[in-house]
Amino acid sequence: MKYRIEIPEPCHEDWDKMTPQDKGRHCDVCDKVVVDFSKYSKRDIINHIKKEGKICGRVPRQYVGINLEEEKIRKSFGLNGMVATMVNLLALTTISTAVAQEKPKVEQQSKALSKSSKSTKLLKKETFVLKGAVKESGRKGLGGVLVQVKGTSYTVMTDDIGNFELKLPVTLDRENCVLSCLKDNYFAEEVRVTDFDNPIDIEIYKVKLFVEPSVTGKVTIKEVCE
Repeated sequence: MKYRIEIPEPCHEDWDKMTPQDKGRHCDVCDKVVVDFSKYSKRDIINHIKKEGKICGRVPRQYVGINLEEEKIRKSFGLNGMVATMVNLLALTTISTAVAQEKPKVEQQSKALSKSSKSTKLLKKETFVLKGAVKESGRKGLGGVLVQVKGTSYTVMTDDIGNFELKLPVTLDRENCVLSCLKDNYFAEEVRVTDFDNPIDIEIYKVKLFVEPSVTGKVTIKEVCE
């Protein structure tokens, strides 16, 4: 599902003159708290508005009026998964019964060789590489971007054409893996990783000088059918 964040009637009140609050700032003119979405990811903005409804907010300009794809939710186990599991269990039971009835034909390999083999396999699986590319919106790859797994010390810098390879431990919490992309004069971007087998493409937006980087007003989201 894709959504478009809209602010039909931008507010022209001075943001800097509003009173700071926990979630943003209080506007004395309309007596409301204006939520500051400047540090929110696109997905977090969509989820917040879906939960709270029509609210006053300050949204990064590059998020307004463009189609944003909501992260796909992993499907539940479901009936097909249950059937597949039952079939697998039945096959394993049949194989186990046949093996138990058959007499051993060869001697077990030495324990030392077995341990050595297992150790080698574990070493090979200690890390994996997440590949991707960062580019400026509508342009080619962007070098010198710091890519970091949010909340960790795992970082890497993109090369001259925007590509990166990030070595990560196999114990990484993949369910909550978010990449932060940072570069001077560019808006910080956060992307949740859902596919670790294929390269991930990330777009970041350049800060335009002398242009208000955010839009304030009543924020709504609209479902986009394509």
